[in-house]
Amino acid sequence: MQAPLHPIARDRGFSLVEIVLALGITAFCLMALLGLMTTGLQSQKVLQEETEAAALATTILEDLRNAAPNSNSPAFKIGPVPSAGGDYYESDEQLYFSRAGVLTSQDAAFFAVTLRITPPERAALPYLVFLRLDWPAAAAPENRPHGTEFLDAYRLSSQGVLTN
Repeated sequence: MQAPLHPIARDRGFSLVEIVLALGITAFCLMALLGLMTTGLQSQKVLQEETEAAALATTILEDLRNAAPNSNSPAFKIGPVPSAGGDYYESDEQLYFSRAGVLTSQDAAFFAVTLRITPPERAALPYLVFLRLDWPAAAAPENRPHGTEFLDAYRLSSQGVLTN
């Protein structure tokens, strides 16, 4: 006759049900973490694009500040910037820029820019500059998922250069 097993010897190890349950919980947690990573990466991408758009808008506005009345801006040749009391300037076509902030063709562009410069009635009043950036530029204007608008005001200095 065989001796009965000691009760402690029978309780060693995990049953198949316990292992399957533990693996299921682990898989569920990992799937949730992967879902959060995807959302985080997408948010980071959009924030990076918005930062690039803000930097480009700042560069374009700085370029316009350096333009004399009735002439084009020095770097991007936008304009002519109207003189006080003159008609407003509005870009007839969209201007296209790469992610690096270089004026380019629509095919190579990431940003599409619409621009309007409204001159003051008198020289002492500020110019109003409306700037809209949309991206990606390759998409049709009504289908662009991202866009941001900038509105700024500048006065002409005694040298004819736009200042804050």
